[in-house]
Amino acid sequence: MAHRNVELALIAVCAACGGAKATAPAAHADTATPVPAEADVPDAGETGAPHASSIKPGMPTVGAGLQAEAVRRFAMRALPRFRACSEDGLRRNPALHGHIDVTFAIDADGKVASAAQAPTTTLPDAAVVACVVGVVSVLLFPRPTTAPVTVELPFELGP
Repeated sequence: MAHRNVELALIAVCAACGGAKATAPAAHADTATPVPAEADVPDAGETGAPHASSIKPGMPTVGAGLQAEAVRRFAMRALPRFRACSEDGLRRNPALHGHIDVTFAIDADGKVASAAQAPTTTLPDAAVVACVVGVVSVLLFPRPTTAPVTVELPFELGP
C-alpha cells in the first residue's frame, strides 16, 4: 500500500512539473552551489505574471543531526516544483488556500527515507497535498551528523 501511495505521489509530481524527467544531481547536496535567498526567487509563473496565490516552505522542525535553516534552504531549491503543485490546484480552484505539513525522515546519505502529510494539514485539495509530499520525497539534503533525522516542514498556500 505504501509503495502504491509513493507511485501516485510521483505521478502527481510528474504531472505537476509537466512530465519533465528528473536528473541526478552532479554532486551530493552538501557540495552543491549556493542557493539564492528567498527574496531572490521570483514569484512569477511561466508567463512572468505574478501568482495570485503562492506556496512557500516555512521554517521546519528538525530533530538532532541537521540545522533547521539548512533543511529549509534545500527545500527552497525545489520552490518551482512546489509552485507547480499549487498552480495545478489553483487552476481547479482559484480561491484555494490552506496549510500543508509534511513529515519526513532523512537517512544517513541525506535522502528522504519516508514522507507523508501530517494530520495538521488543512489544504482541502488532496492532489496538491500529494504533489507536495511527492516533491519532498525526492529531495536530497546534506548528510546529517546522526540519522535518521525526523523533520516536519510546513507550507502555506494563500494570498
